[in-house]
Amino acid sequence: MAILTKQDDLIELAQRNCFANPFHAERQADERALFGVAIVEDEAAFARAYRQRMRGVERTLPLALFDAYLDLAPGLDAAIDRQLASGLNANVRLDQEVDALLQRAAALALPAPVALRVLAVFHQYRRLWRFIRVEQHGDGPTARGLRERIWDAVVTRDGDRYVRSLAGRLEDFPTLILGQTGTGKGAIARIIGHATFIPIDPATKTLARNFRSTFLTANLSEYPQALLESALFGHVKGAFTGAVGERAGILQGAKAGDVLFLDEIGDLDLTVQVKLLNVLQERRFSPVGSDESRRFNGRVIAATSRDLGALRAAGAFRDDFYYRITANVIEVPGLAQRLARDPGELASLVAHLTAKLVASDAAAITAEVLQAIERDLPPGYPWPGNVRELEQCIRRVIMTGRCAEDGPRPEGDLIARIQARGYTAKDLLAAYCRAEFDLHKNYSTVARNLGLDRRTVQKYVEA
Repeated sequence: MAILTKQDDLIELAQRNCFANPFHAERQADERALFGVAIVEDEAAFARAYRQRMRGVERTLPLALFDAYLDLAPGLDAAIDRQLASGLNANVRLDQEVDALLQRAAALALPAPVALRVLAVFHQYRRLWRFIRVEQHGDGPTARGLRERIWDAVVTRDGDRYVRSLAGRLEDFPTLILGQTGTGKGAIARIIGHATFIPIDPATKTLARNFRSTFLTANLSEYPQALLESALFGHVKGAFTGAVGERAGILQGAKAGDVLFLDEIGDLDLTVQVKLLNVLQERRFSPVGSDESRRFNGRVIAATSRDLGALRAAGAFRDDFYYRITANVIEVPGLAQRLARDPGELASLVAHLTAKLVASDAAAITAEVLQAIERDLPPGYPWPGNVRELEQCIRRVIMTGRCAEDGPRPEGDLIARIQARGYTAKDLLAAYCRAEFDLHKNYSTVARNLGLDRRTVQKYVEA
């Protein structure tokens, strides 16, 4: 593709890309038209190429704001570092950044409240970029596609429209994250929660919140059904035996802009599904034992490792609730799926995870881990525990020099015997249960993952 030379075409293409999703495939084609080469997820390189290409080009309002974004980025990054180092309730000032943007806004005839809103989005962009690049590593197509979906879940596909009308107004856009156990669904939810829109107080020139306080989480499978409603919605005194006082639930604690992560939403019973459906539709809920209606101010991100299609077919998951939580769906591929599409991603992931665990010698340890994986695990190993299992494999190699505790993992034996037709259906189920139990050490977790009764799992594991 030839580089654009007509200024009008150049301006139009630059405007389309300055605040566009940097992980989208279309971005690479546009970068070739702008710069003659695809930058491919290198923000610093994009900034350098953009500044050089746009020298002397007339600045429209979006392009002028993008210039401001590039100029203010170092100060905004420093503000993020200060938030990471400070207490959850500490104010983080943006005096220089506010003054600089207000000065530019005056020259552009941009009202001060709009300029502060734009600056808050700039800070949101910096957090989103940083957390995606830190948490979502991998060079394969599935990893790149996942980064693209996360970006869209936070600031949508259209950056210009987001700034104009949607920033701070995504409470009614729930996201459902689907994927096997250990694929990193919680990490994705945390990125979305920490990159939520946070306004700037014009009087004090401070961020209204520390982003570390905007992410609330509840693992629904951890609560007994008898206590789950109280944990979510709260209860009043005397609502049930043992309710000696009033309790505020998780929903009541959510403030405007907060993200509430409901993990393992597939485990909810129908009664709670109905109540959460009302929360999503009306933004209202009542504590257990009370008729008083209270408002929920946050945004819901839900996740599950269960097959919601099968649960719906069995009548265990309501269709209306399903359709209400699927405004946006992020499907997280399993590690085996990622490696099947790009085998080289294993080395990239091991290097990234190792660097997070050790302060030095990461390259040498990465090579040691890859050697142990090749030695101890069979070809085509399915990684049933996904990235979480890979992390533990790295830790085990660091501590013991082995990826598996006693040679190849039972899942490897399972694959070999299946291929040799060496299992009956009963043998296969027993081996599968034992392999899952070796990984999770919990009968209830195995039962949930395999769709079996807990007693059945225990019978096969102990056989």
